[in-house]
Amino acid sequence: MTVQLIINGIFFIFILISGIWLSKLGKPYGTVLFTIHKLIALAFIVYIFILSKGLFKTTELNLVMWIFMVAAALSVVLIFTTGGILSNQEEVKNSLVIVHRISSVVLLLSLTGWFFMALK
Repeated sequence: MTVQLIINGIFFIFILISGIWLSKLGKPYGTVLFTIHKLIALAFIVYIFILSKGLFKTTELNLVMWIFMVAAALSVVLIFTTGGILSNQEEVKNSLVIVHRISSVVLLLSLTGWFFMALK
């Protein structure tokens, strides 16, 4: 399981680096870099789902773990929603960028908490 968690960390770092790079380049976003950013994020979510599905079978869930999972799910919805809006609009509200960034941090923290508790 340690290898899978390291892979998750690498995925997240690539998503973070490509997101920062996109924001530094400004609009219009480069098609290749933007597509890579989206595909890595999607692959990360699918991989997390597969790992979590296996842990559901072997872990007794408690309230805190459910809170972590709900926070992660809501963060994913917010990240993909704000990311889609940010990519389609020329003029972007600063609040959308802030929500996108905060949701990314909440996702990282909630997944870290979930995996820590599930593997303990």
